[in-house]
Amino acid sequence: MPVKRKKSAKLRANKLQHKQIKDSPQKSELLYKTLMENIALGISLIDTNHRIITSNVGHGKLFRKPHSKLIGKYCFKEFEKRSKVCPHCPGTLTMATGRPAEAEAEGVRDNGLRFAAYLQTFPVFERDGSISGFIEIAEDITEYKRTEESLKESEERFRAIFDNAPVGILLADVKDKKFYLGNKTICKMLGCRLDELKNITVSDIHPKAHLPYVLEQFEKLATKKIEVAEDVPVKRKDGSVFYADINSFPIVLAGKAYLAGIFRDITEHKKAEEELQQAEAKYRTLVEQIPAVTYISALDKASTTIYVSPQIQQLFGFSQQQYTVDHDLWLRQLHPDDRHRVLKSLSQSQKGKQPFNCEYRMLSKDGRVVWCRDEAAIVRDSSGKPLMLQGIMFDITAQKRAEEELNTYREKMAQAERLASLGTLSATIAHELNQPLTVIRLSLENSLEDLEPTSCCNDVKDVLKDALNEVVNATSVVDRFRNYARQSSRKALCKTNLDAIAGRIIQLLGKTAQHAKMTMCLKGMDKLPAVYSNEKDLEQLFFALTENAIQAADGKESRRLTIEGITKDKNVELRFRDNCSGIAPENLGRLFEPFFTTRSDGEGTGLGLPIVQRIVLGYGGKIRVRSKPGKGTTFYVTLPIHPEKIR
Repeated sequence: MPVKRKKSAKLRANKLQHKQIKDSPQKSELLYKTLMENIALGISLIDTNHRIITSNVGHGKLFRKPHSKLIGKYCFKEFEKRSKVCPHCPGTLTMATGRPAEAEAEGVRDNGLRFAAYLQTFPVFERDGSISGFIEIAEDITEYKRTEESLKESEERFRAIFDNAPVGILLADVKDKKFYLGNKTICKMLGCRLDELKNITVSDIHPKAHLPYVLEQFEKLATKKIEVAEDVPVKRKDGSVFYADINSFPIVLAGKAYLAGIFRDITEHKKAEEELQQAEAKYRTLVEQIPAVTYISALDKASTTIYVSPQIQQLFGFSQQQYTVDHDLWLRQLHPDDRHRVLKSLSQSQKGKQPFNCEYRMLSKDGRVVWCRDEAAIVRDSSGKPLMLQGIMFDITAQKRAEEELNTYREKMAQAERLASLGTLSATIAHELNQPLTVIRLSLENSLEDLEPTSCCNDVKDVLKDALNEVVNATSVVDRFRNYARQSSRKALCKTNLDAIAGRIIQLLGKTAQHAKMTMCLKGMDKLPAVYSNEKDLEQLFFALTENAIQAADGKESRRLTIEGITKDKNVELRFRDNCSGIAPENLGRLFEPFFTTRSDGEGTGLGLPIVQRIVLGYGGKIRVRSKPGKGTTFYVTLPIHPEKIR
């Protein structure tokens, strides 16, 4: 009877194994087909004659038609409505070189509408090494192109404003004092051409006798000791001299520091007015014509407006009179979300006697949100006593919107790519490992069942039981990969005992640590409060960080891992500290990148730390790492005891 049961069990196992092997290709085909049909990009297989063999749903969506209608058609006819192969076709290059290629093109739909597309092609090889066609991946980049064009138009508008400003503007290199850029007005003032500006320096446009004073003023402007250099003699190309007041502000272009000077010719007013009246008249003439709002305000907490230029009505919809009579208007129209930050910065500027530079939002009279860049400085009398705040406000709303749109688009694309790649890999790994693990588990169970009535020694049975337990553990790891790919937001949440989890993980990895000559201990974990979380998430976190430390041990020297827990305000901080060889500085910034690993090929997936980071950030926590080569590494994990929102 035992012999018959043994043969029957083996027969059942063989049948099960045969069925699983038979079904595996079908499951793989279904998986890849599902991925093809659900990915947002257009994917098609094209033969050497540029005829479409197959195409996914995403490709059909690009051209607003069922993807089945693309099959059997020539790609150049369907994509660009051409009668022959497109001259820029990346597929032609791929088939000629056997390498991937890319290109930007303009697709044409049946209704005549055009759209911008980014194309990537990859060769398809036969078993004999010949190329039988190529795979083409197409992406609609119309919105990206529109944003790019919008930014270009914005740049052109700002350039037009710069060139047509009624004041002379010059940019000089702070170090060598060479001119980098100037507008048409300054060229008219100096009597030179735009191309001549780059060949001259600050010393070339001032009389030689006045150079010590001019260079002294330049240094004061560059170091922000003064905001305006008054009554500066300027030499024209023909040798004649005019006098100018020069306002300045620092600017950085391509990582290089420049001083931007705004020149206002004061020659006609120099002798006609008194010093104070002359300064006020020059200021008003300048600021009321440039494309920005200039103002003077009192040095009080509300920054009460004393004077504001007429451009205020165009920017915010309030007249000069409304803005100056209503002393609380600026404070009232300041965006509530920015108010605390701006007032704090203004207070620090007044107390520290430093220039005020801040970007913030204002509410216009009709309720619009206007972004401003506010640059101001304290004006002092001859004795150095602060008198008032003098500043200028620029409308940067268009710039902010363009930046936000571009950043949002880039982040969405990057996040989508990361999640897609991680999800695909996790699902694939889980699928590929599940079958062999199932076969191993069944084989071990059958072997134990067959050995049970025999006189086989207990040591052999114990070894088989240990192996079966490890297979169960491996299956649990595969399940975690599957869960990561699923990205389920429905989690069972409860009060989680961190000390208990840490103890289980240490026990689970005890033998592995022993082989690596690593001692593991807990410190302060029993004093931590329970954390409201999903227990499996935190098990995964402890497992990954503990296993990471064990893998850092080389097995040659005795190492130590301490898992410490402390309470900080409404958070707990976990510290995983080892004294292994540490992490190379060039690798620290890449630890949380998916698929990045410093281990040999086949020894690491590069997904452990990215998964840990996802878990921590999902609970509104933080994770950071410090490492010294030759000293060791410490991972710091901060988790809220009662997370407000779980992602």
